[in-house]
Amino acid sequence: MNKIKQKIATGLGTLLLTGAMLFPLKAQERVIMDCFSQPHNITEYYGSGTQTSDGMDIDGDGISSTLQDQQILEEYEKKNRAYLPSHLNKLNPTEKLDWAKKMIKIDKTSDIPYVENQWECIEFSKQTCINFHGFNIDPKSHPKFDFSNNGRFNMPVYLVLTKATSDNDTVNHSINAILIGDNPLNFYDWYFFEPQNDEEVKPGDWDMLREGGVNICYIDPKKGDLNYINILKFNFDEEDNPILAENNLGMPNPYPSVVLSNPNKDTTPPQVNLISPKDQIFYNSNVNLEYLVIEDQTFLDSCRYKLNNNSWNYINCVDSEIPIFPTNSISGTIPLTSQEGEHDFMFYTKDITKPQGNKTIVRRHFVIDKTKPEITASISHIEGTDSAKVAINVSEKNPNYARYSYNGSDWNYFSSDTLFREKLKQGENILNVESEDKATNFSEREERLNYITDAVEEKTLESYFKVYPNPTTDKIILEYELLKPNKVYAEIYDINGKMMDYTSEEGFTGKNTLDLDLSKLKSGIYIFSFTKDDKTYTKKFIKQ
Repeated sequence: MNKIKQKIATGLGTLLLTGAMLFPLKAQERVIMDCFSQPHNITEYYGSGTQTSDGMDIDGDGISSTLQDQQILEEYEKKNRAYLPSHLNKLNPTEKLDWAKKMIKIDKTSDIPYVENQWECIEFSKQTCINFHGFNIDPKSHPKFDFSNNGRFNMPVYLVLTKATSDNDTVNHSINAILIGDNPLNFYDWYFFEPQNDEEVKPGDWDMLREGGVNICYIDPKKGDLNYINILKFNFDEEDNPILAENNLGMPNPYPSVVLSNPNKDTTPPQVNLISPKDQIFYNSNVNLEYLVIEDQTFLDSCRYKLNNNSWNYINCVDSEIPIFPTNSISGTIPLTSQEGEHDFMFYTKDITKPQGNKTIVRRHFVIDKTKPEITASISHIEGTDSAKVAINVSEKNPNYARYSYNGSDWNYFSSDTLFREKLKQGENILNVESEDKATNFSEREERLNYITDAVEEKTLESYFKVYPNPTTDKIILEYELLKPNKVYAEIYDINGKMMDYTSEEGFTGKNTLDLDLSKLKSGIYIFSFTKDDKTYTKKFIKQ
């Protein structure tokens, strides 16, 4: 705009700024633009509330280490004062306005000379944003601006576009604003000021004409020449009353810049409805993540999840913190896993604009079961009797049922294992076992024992079945003879009928030997079972 600077009398003399911090903004992971909060709450800059008594201006009068400064700081350190005058997040509207005016007065942007086509109203507004809010960028990329006071005042000051009068013409103009109240959609909760003379700007003033309305913008430091993006727009009626015209809060911002409710007064964390997974067992399933996250007051900032010890997976984020677009609710369904076994799941969301109560963590533990029931069963003759010992074990954490039938009897149901005695009939004795889990995975097993009552024939059979040494320590040797090549089976059971070891081999005609390792067995009495040609023989042995 033409020579507006010449029309404005600044009226400001040289202020004493002894001890003020005039070094660039410290590097941070992220710069948050939030109209309610101090942007850099981890730094020690003017306005951050972390000043010390060493050369600090505590009361904001432009002079550091005065008696008043020392008194305020002592009261704060003794906890006789809840907050310092610079603690923006804790100030009421009156206190916030008072502090803002003091900082605007101290700021030296208004002392910069106006140079047509080089340093005009837009440069004044951007320089003010640099001094107050600050940006974590390389100053060399913006040589026009002075970054020696980058983030010095630590206050969320916005750039504002208006219309102004210049030489009887209406021209584009820019000023600045800071939110003083609690409702950014209420025009009168903003304090507008002219960076060229530090004066308040009101509707109808020469630099806030009715024709142009008011466009509140934030500066995107990633764009060239510190470009700005419109956030809110107010128009004026014929009596200069402001009317909210545009609200672009849903636009794809790189970070939240205007939130609808003061997060410093909202300590409620985001609500997470984790529909899936639940703490349960899934059978033959592909498990999905199904979620709904709601933040009533402000914007969700980060949603992420992880399975077991894997890396975080981010939802609606380009990296660990920055959302693709600001939103206060998000939902979806994402394939999670189909891998069998136990899984630990964590879902994490937070609103980084809140000073406390800003995160919600939901944990789940679930199991995917795709394994069929595993059945082990045996029929062994009890020496000197016409009875058999029957041992059955079903390995299944969540069986639908387990049952057995002996020699064609009705089905008998049991839980996971059973041991019983049955009478042997002459000839073949048959045991059938079935089990099904809750996913209808089905398993079955059949065991046979041929009972021979002829004592002479039994002795003949025993003559080519030997187990030694007995007692034994580390191994046992099976010796047997075959009239023709055949497959044989050897099993070892404890006295409760639980199978402890199992092996098989293709035997050849004549004498055969088979070694079994017993090193993993505890000391005690065991039963050795040998099966060939559907005939099973047993012997007891002692493991020392």
